[in-house]
Amino acid sequence: CRGQGVGQVTDEVEVEIPAGMDENIRLRLNGKGGPGERGGPHGSLHVDVHIEPDPFFQREGEHLICEVPIGMVQAALGGEVKIPLLDGTEEVVTVERGTQPGTVKVVRGKGLRRLEGDGQGDLVIKLRVVVPSSLTENEETLLRELAGLSGTQVAERKEGFWSSHFGGSKKKKRRH
Repeated sequence: CRGQGVGQVTDEVEVEIPAGMDENIRLRLNGKGGPGERGGPHGSLHVDVHIEPDPFFQREGEHLICEVPIGMVQAALGGEVKIPLLDGTEEVVTVERGTQPGTVKVVRGKGLRRLEGDGQGDLVIKLRVVVPSSLTENEETLLRELAGLSGTQVAERKEGFWSSHFGGSKKKKRRH
């Protein structure tokens, strides 16, 4: 203490973080700080809270926001998606027929608990329709049939290098 009557001590303190805590909120623990001057009561310990970001959810206050990819077939025909929640459970959400890219679904009361007050925020789900970047031959054939039924103009089928040079092409080859 070098004659000042004050020294630095390292100690472990268990801190209960209330549900709904947000980034950069400071908790004050009365009586858990250093001893007061001349034998006075212990002061307060201030704890700065930092929350590790979640890879799936973003936070806006007490609301949880997530983006969920769905296939184009599921968007067209409808179905269900399971959303993993922070408590380890899942929320099953219905995807309606004809769902468009960017559709937002809100599940009331499935967000974070409000820090002050009752209730919970909402779970906000942004549906992202994913179009495949490659198709099997069968998938492409089916999509071309669908395009024909709906009268949609699509690009011609592209022949790959191997099929056009080694007999897979539909073009007739002449012999000279």
